[in-house]
Amino acid sequence: MATAYANTEYQTHYVNLAYTPEKAISLLIASKAFQKLPRLKNYGSYPADSVFDAFRVSHKQQLSEMNTPQEFYHAGPTSTTPVSPNKLLRLAGVGNSPVVHYGGRGAYFLDKLENGVWRLEVMSDAIPVSDPFAKLRRRKR
Repeated sequence: MATAYANTEYQTHYVNLAYTPEKAISLLIASKAFQKLPRLKNYGSYPADSVFDAFRVSHKQQLSEMNTPQEFYHAGPTSTTPVSPNKLLRLAGVGNSPVVHYGGRGAYFLDKLENGVWRLEVMSDAIPVSDPFAKLRRRKR
């Protein structure tokens, strides 16, 4: 993460929790999907394939979600309500949801430590100062 702002070797690879939180949370959700879903299962054709098991993807809303009784993750603002709000142990997201109102553009993480005690981590907003896809220059200004 310390060199992400100046990553000059991979101009098309710009995925980082600090600088692209929606992509990073989407990768968290994809990781959970890879772990949970059976290989080669057919989920039908579009639009039926945009909701499968505990997951939902929406190109129109630029959103991906995972919604289980213990975990609720969303990679953008959502109106989806967690399936079991009282059983949640972990939440992560970008933007607002029915359980978290966050006006920033960074990601947040909530982990239940014990009854009534939650740990909150908030990634502050990154402010781009130049085009990350600009042509490589030896000396950046």
